[in-house]
Amino acid sequence: MYMLGRREAGLILLVRILLGSFFAGSVSALIFSISGGALSFAVMCIAYKFFDKNSVWIVSVLSAIAHNAGQLAAAVIVSGTVSILYYTPVLLAAAIATGVFTGLASKYLILASDKIR
Repeated sequence: MYMLGRREAGLILLVRILLGSFFAGSVSALIFSISGGALSFAVMCIAYKFFDKNSVWIVSVLSAIAHNAGQLAAAVIVSGTVSILYYTPVLLAAAIATGVFTGLASKYLILASDKIR
């Protein structure tokens, strides 16, 4: 989003969801991917307004948490049970860790890309 803009990032997300679901060959993959991706993208669009390139890791963490929240919501709806929410603490920790890693990698990629331009 920081390099291409919202529209292009949204299109990449849509293509990734459709291709991933096509190759996975299941409707449930589409449901979980859309729910996580859409919520993650919405949070990213909002957070993007408040954080610059140097703080992209914060946007990444928020987005990862939202992605897990969207998938958990889909899992509760699909399964019809809320006991799936017991996984929330583990998923939250994983979202924070992966969000920081992905965000820092993105930060350095964005900064390196700016030097090339």
